[in-house]
Amino acid sequence: RHVYDSYLDFWRLVEAAGFPTVYIDEMDLSRPRCAYIFTPMNGEIPPHLKRGRDRACKVVWWNLERPEDKTHGDSIRSLDGLVDAIWVSDRYYQKLNHRYQFVELAGHPRLCRAVAPAPAKEWDICHLSYLWGRRADAIKRLEAQGLTIAPPAFGQEEQDRILPRCRVMLNLHQYMEHPTIAPLRFAIAASYKLPIISEAFHDRLALELVLESGTLHELIDRQRVKKHLRGGDAQLAAAGEALHRRLCLATDFRNEVEHAAAAIR
Repeated sequence: RHVYDSYLDFWRLVEAAGFPTVYIDEMDLSRPRCAYIFTPMNGEIPPHLKRGRDRACKVVWWNLERPEDKTHGDSIRSLDGLVDAIWVSDRYYQKLNHRYQFVELAGHPRLCRAVAPAPAKEWDICHLSYLWGRRADAIKRLEAQGLTIAPPAFGQEEQDRILPRCRVMLNLHQYMEHPTIAPLRFAIAASYKLPIISEAFHDRLALELVLESGTLHELIDRQRVKKHLRGGDAQLAAAGEALHRRLCLATDFRNEVEHAAAAIR
């Protein structure tokens, strides 16, 4: 099956956590004591679910799309009566629809397969995003301050090669209508022990996960990103270790999924 780049990390987490996977048309809807979780939403899912109205399993849509996406409302309506839960991984996002349930998207210690010892740092910043519009402008402004930016890194091989050679992960919003965190980016940063500097977001409890947050003006024009990088690699490494402990050791991807699935009524 084809999985576009933004979701490669999700399926890597599934694999690292040891969960089995099936194609949509392989879901056995008559199977009891079983939960099927799918993401992203696509056109083949509602027709298959409609064939099993007397199903014995539980079905969950883990909604990792941005709330501003124009297909978002259509996805919710097309799944009406067909799923038992809709999970989101941002607490502010949860408040946008009464059907949403918050489930933390944690990392996993087995996700990073980079060889020890850690290599020397080559880049100041990685961003794990497509650069266009406001994101591209932000990166240009950081480069103008003399900071080095890692190339895009999608998939196991590229991330194992590039992320251990970066000092910090930068979380930039694609849209500003609903400033939510990018949960997959947070999970990857935690798995690779990279501290996060993020644009401001509304999920106040997630603030404990970041080294710094603020507006683009505060982070870039006031040079807060650059100041953190000047603090030295030891300080950044300690922040990365703390994030790893929080999302990969105190809990992890498998633990959060199992706990949330067990709570489905």
